[in-house]
Amino acid sequence: MKISKEKMLRIFNKLRYPIEFIIMLIFSIQLFRFITVKSYQGYWSKNILIILFFSGVLLIAILIYNCIKDKDKIENMFINFAIPVGILFIIFMLPTYTPDASSHIWKSYEISEGILFTPIDDKGESKTTVPEILSTYRESVLTKYKKLDDILELESNDSIDSSKTVKVDSPAKGYCFIFYIGYVIGFIIAKIFGLNIFIGIYLAKIVNFIIFLILGYWSIKKIPFGKILIATYLMIPMMMHQATAVSFDSLMNAILIFFIAYTLNLSFKKETISKKEKIIYLILTAIIGVVKMTYLPLIGIGLIIIKRRKEMNNKEKIILAILAIVICFGSYFIMNRMTSGYINQTSVKYLEEAGVDSSAQIHNIISNPIQYLKVLYNNLITNGDFYLFNAIGDYMGWLSIKAPVYYSVLYIILILMSIIVEKNEEVLRIDEKIWVSFLAILMAILVITGLYIEWTGVGASTVAGVQGRYFLPVIILLLLAMCKKKNYIKIKNSNLIILVCSVFINLLFIKNMIMFFI
Repeated sequence: MKISKEKMLRIFNKLRYPIEFIIMLIFSIQLFRFITVKSYQGYWSKNILIILFFSGVLLIAILIYNCIKDKDKIENMFINFAIPVGILFIIFMLPTYTPDASSHIWKSYEISEGILFTPIDDKGESKTTVPEILSTYRESVLTKYKKLDDILELESNDSIDSSKTVKVDSPAKGYCFIFYIGYVIGFIIAKIFGLNIFIGIYLAKIVNFIIFLILGYWSIKKIPFGKILIATYLMIPMMMHQATAVSFDSLMNAILIFFIAYTLNLSFKKETISKKEKIIYLILTAIIGVVKMTYLPLIGIGLIIIKRRKEMNNKEKIILAILAIVICFGSYFIMNRMTSGYINQTSVKYLEEAGVDSSAQIHNIISNPIQYLKVLYNNLITNGDFYLFNAIGDYMGWLSIKAPVYYSVLYIILILMSIIVEKNEEVLRIDEKIWVSFLAILMAILVITGLYIEWTGVGASTVAGVQGRYFLPVIILLLLAMCKKKNYIKIKNSNLIILVCSVFINLLFIKNMIMFFI
């Protein structure tokens, strides 16, 4: 049975992004092999070069085809350019070298075994059982590509017994299992096909990245304005770094941004909000509740729905608002209750040495709020530039892969450009801009205050433990408040230009990362 050219083209158009994903995966693996063979064995592999060449040609062809086909669909262009960037991060970032990666790998593996909550024994201890290899080859050991090659070769020769297990104290044991779903699927696939544990970690990263892409696509599609901004923001090097690591923050960032986009979509859409949309919104509020306490104020953007929806009467608005608040905070308290018995023995020693006393610190803040405002000010002056550049990608891995500052500056300029080149049919009103800006500032203060209470010595003049990546779900609100209807700069194919520039800057960060691990 012959298939017509038209039908083949329709099939290809439906599958072109998965095809791009597979080709990019092949290209990246061969590029990794090419670099490591040349670096460690000192010769050029002809076979690798041939595969690299043909996969590279196919990749460029499909990238160009997708640009021609979907140049006006920013959500499609995001997928087109995020795939190659993300896969390069997946392959070239060592699997345990991202913040707390080992803990999150342990948590993911535990859930894949059917254990959603780490059990607490009679002694009050809560240990996670994992293959010994996951405890042995952590960030302090797996620091170079050569080491990864050696480990994979040892395991393929059965020199490492992956069936041996150990109990570990995971700092991630109190996190909600929902945010590990992608990793869990990856580990389950690896178990089904009998793959070694490190291949399982890479599969986990791949599956999770696919979920990130799907959420990113729908965030751009749903948001009523700032589409180029959201696409550019989702491709911030640190965002991609998180999205392709084994991390709680990966899906957390994607879900929080999707929640913002979905809420604004319900606020601005011309059609009446359906019952299905209300249910989805309330489900999202429940998920927001189990993220982290510092991001709970994000539920406040729902006020825009209440203000803008003229077809809803006051009773309907009050019911929706109360349900959203009750569900959000209810899920938070339930999750908090279920995980309150966990004690992180790993951090106990640090807390004692650093003089951390949460109760005393809270008392200190309440009794002397003016002094705490000075702490916030001092902290902003001392660490503000670090937070900003770290949010872009200045320090990757375990805050040890330092990139030149101008890389981050270039991306900051690109984000600002993404705001001013887009013509928006709708934007937030001035009072709404003030409200979302207030929510962003409140969440930023909560992020800093949380670590001041839980991770900083009593009475310290600055806050310890804060990283710029914690502000990624916060900064986007301030940027959306900057979007305008008028006074935009008209540039032909602006979405294409912005995203190509985004890829270029990401490649600078990836190059810097590769040089660190060779």
